[in-house]
Amino acid sequence: MALFAPDKPRTRGEGLQPGSSSLLRVLGLGFGVAVVVGGVVGQGILRTPGIVAAGLEHPGLILLAWVVAGLLTMVDACSIAELGAADPRTGGPFAYVRLAFGRAAGFLAGWIDWLAQTATAAFIAVVFGECLHRLGLLRDVGDGVVAAGLLAALTAFHLLGTLIGGWSQNVGSALKALALLALVAVFFAARAQNGGHAVAAGPIGAAAVITALRAIYATYGSWNAPAYFGEEVQDPGRNLPRALLMGLALVMVIYTLVNAALLHVLGPAGMAKSSLPVADAAQLAIGANGAWLVTLAALFIVLTVENTQLMFTPRVLYSMAKDKLLPARLTGTLASGVPAASLVLTALVAVALASSGAYERLLAIYAPLSTLTNALVNLAAIRMRLADPQRPRPFRMPLFPVPAIVALLVNGSLTVFFVAQDFASARYAVLLVLSGIPLLLWASRKASGKSGGPDAALTSR
Repeated sequence: MALFAPDKPRTRGEGLQPGSSSLLRVLGLGFGVAVVVGGVVGQGILRTPGIVAAGLEHPGLILLAWVVAGLLTMVDACSIAELGAADPRTGGPFAYVRLAFGRAAGFLAGWIDWLAQTATAAFIAVVFGECLHRLGLLRDVGDGVVAAGLLAALTAFHLLGTLIGGWSQNVGSALKALALLALVAVFFAARAQNGGHAVAAGPIGAAAVITALRAIYATYGSWNAPAYFGEEVQDPGRNLPRALLMGLALVMVIYTLVNAALLHVLGPAGMAKSSLPVADAAQLAIGANGAWLVTLAALFIVLTVENTQLMFTPRVLYSMAKDKLLPARLTGTLASGVPAASLVLTALVAVALASSGAYERLLAIYAPLSTLTNALVNLAAIRMRLADPQRPRPFRMPLFPVPAIVALLVNGSLTVFFVAQDFASARYAVLLVLSGIPLLLWASRKASGKSGGPDAALTSR
């Protein structure tokens, strides 16, 4: 079959029967919403409001920017919602790009995605160590060692089973949301400082708007986490789209309330001067212990984000190995439904990155890799609708192809902008992507005996 021909339609549940996959369909809608909140709401909301306020200055514009970025993310989510509902597969962007454009393009998307997500897991683990040190705990232990300990502990926890991991997402995300909403209530109850609702004067430049939206867009990252569990979510045709859109709506409400509360306490000028506005607002609203309480909250928030990250990232390796693009051993799973081999390998690579300090460079290249992956998914959604219009689609994006095209333009523009802003990191991104070519060639050679040659192996379905 041609390299850019979509897969044949699968009937409901085809390829997902017992024995064809050792993943377990035990995750419900609640998990889907929780994994969105768990993956998105992290340390970014504690820091990003200051960056946004410095660029936009006006309270109304600040709040509008957070809402607009949330709506754009929901528009972006329409592509994955349609693809995931029509053909629920484990692996996230890899599964959808592979479905639309073939194994070679799917490998590229999966490899980029796994590198970016593993680097993120390494960074988050180091941030956890920094939070511990700020609380006066384990000060004599290096960040890398603490990061390795956290990754090892969470790996052991997730090996207990998919259902247990799912419940941890539900509980952790609920507690995180409640903690942030409690801070919001405390901030609104406090007396306004530094002008409170005062409106800053002066024109707002295009560069400031772009910088603010870029920062906010990054804070909405990992919103697509439910898509990595396509073969484990119950009734995916219904629950995957609902989880994505409901989860993002909840995150948008939380983010808007947090910023409104910060504006009440600090005002735009106070937020703009702060590198950690939530901590400064807590100190004004609560007193001397405010910063300590926020650090404690940040520790829990980082822990829940890492829990989410370490649960969905291994599914990329599992899905690629199941498609014979990586060694078959990575499909190894436990009876509890955990892709153990992929989980352990992901954790080991994350530990190496966190311990060596390489995570700093990898984080610098994460942004273009992430937006590029999202752009490939937008293209896949357009391709599948045009190439296979008769495929059953429990969820159809409204006004097709407008949402996919808008998201494609946003993701493409951000990718170009990120590369132009930090070309040195972009070169490292290219090298990391190219590092996967030997694996792709290995997969082609391994399959060539059955497919009629290496080229056929790459284009086979």
